[in-house]
Amino acid sequence: MRVFVAGATGAIGGPLIRQLVGERHEVFGMARNNEAARQLQQQGATAEIADALDARAVNSSLARTRPEVVINQLTALPGLSMSPRSARASVLDRPASPMALRRPDSKV
Repeated sequence: MRVFVAGATGAIGGPLIRQLVGERHEVFGMARNNEAARQLQQQGATAEIADALDARAVNSSLARTRPEVVINQLTALPGLSMSPRSARASVLDRPASPMALRRPDSKV
C-alpha cells in the first residue's frame, strides 16, 4: 500500500515509518529539511520535503506521491502556538488539502 506520513520523523512517526517499511508498504515521509529527509531515506522511506503549514507544498507532495493512505502524526509545528481547540479548528477540511494547516492569523 502507498502510505504518506506527515510527522514522519517525530516521536510517533519514526517508529511508524520503521513498522510500515518493515511490512513492505511503499512509504513516503514528509520532512521539513534535508537532514530529516536523509533520516527517512536511511529508514527505507521516500522523503518528501514540505512545510506542513504550506498548503501548496503539501498538495504538491500528495499529488506527486499519490498515496492510498495519509497518516497525520504532526506534533511539533515550529512558530505555532495554539491551544488544542484552535489547533483542531485550524485543520482545513477540504478534500484537496486533507493535511494542510493554517496559521490562526491567516486569511485562508
